[in-house]
Amino acid sequence: MYRIYIAGGIDGYGECKDTVWSFDPITSQWRTHPPLIRPRAQLGMAALNGRLYVVGGLDWSAGHIRQTGGPVCLNTVRVPKRQ
Repeated sequence: MYRIYIAGGIDGYGECKDTVWSFDPITSQWRTHPPLIRPRAQLGMAALNGRLYVVGGLDWSAGHIRQTGGPVCLNTVRVPKRQ
């Protein structure tokens, strides 16, 4: 089972988002996951040992740019193992 994950980003009003979604290409269905700890955009993301990690990114909500810091493990997003 493979899924495509997306997290964070910017909405149409220029606000950074904390949303996490995954897409199943077999069923063509989207699924929501618990949000990021902080809203962020332009982040890096990787799966390692069954967990999804978000690294870095920027938050320019409220009119200023702020780097969001080091890696954050999204403990509740379990990445399915290959079968």
